[in-house]
Amino acid sequence: MHLADCVSKDSSHVELLIVFSEDAHEAARDLRDRMAQAVLPIISSFVLEDELANFLVNDDCQSLNAAIGVGIQFGGSYASSEPLFDVTKLRYGKIIVVTQPGEIERSGSGEVLRFFFKHMRPLIDGGHIFALETPLPMAFTQDEFVEHVLNPVTRRLRVMGSEDELDVRFRTPNE
Repeated sequence: MHLADCVSKDSSHVELLIVFSEDAHEAARDLRDRMAQAVLPIISSFVLEDELANFLVNDDCQSLNAAIGVGIQFGGSYASSEPLFDVTKLRYGKIIVVTQPGEIERSGSGEVLRFFFKHMRPLIDGGHIFALETPLPMAFTQDEFVEHVLNPVTRRLRVMGSEDELDVRFRTPNE
């Protein structure tokens, strides 16, 4: 499965939905606003890679990095002169991690959030990374999906920030 991109290229008006189950991927792909909402499924286990060589061969890391477009940071600094990271190339102004209560989905969303904190920290600091405030139920109707995930008026998002780093960094996949 690959990125289902949106039509608009104006990063200030588009969002990327990162989903972790087949059902959520199908719903997001079929029900989204194709003009402004892109969908990236990460259905297999997302593995946070600490070494650049491992990152470069991890399909999920590559897909996420390519979709967002800013590059990656290694070594903890994100000075603007760092050649691997350029926040001005951000493709989506809002990146939403669609959380669900299942073990695999929780593990995947936790790893992706840790990835953002570790390798794309300026996106956190810039207020571009969001998570659902209330996780999407494992069994959901199309109306529930639209209400909780797709509709900007009814969904409840939490912007990820520095205060979330300890919780995300030290959460185990089984919590």
